[in-house]
Amino acid sequence: MIEEKYTAQDIINELELIFPKYKTRKRPYLDRRNYLMCILYYKFRYSEEMITDCFKNTKFKIDRSTVSLAKRQPIKLAKLNDISFFINVALLY
Repeated sequence: MIEEKYTAQDIINELELIFPKYKTRKRPYLDRRNYLMCILYYKFRYSEEMITDCFKNTKFKIDRSTVSLAKRQPIKLAKLNDISFFINVALLY
């Protein structure tokens, strides 16, 4: 297995790429967004405030409480073996 190297900036760039045209609560977008926030928080040790700042100048402005819940969601869904979650994040993974 080849381990790919990526940086926190790569994750932030990917977050910007997945922003939909309009604000949405659709599961495919939320799963990808939450997965990337989870990586920023747990792998790169970004604080919730730092992650919030990634969304600051976009139409998808979120607050710290959203990040607090979103960073844990991918872990819960992965433990439950949620197939739709795995499908939604397959390209990111």
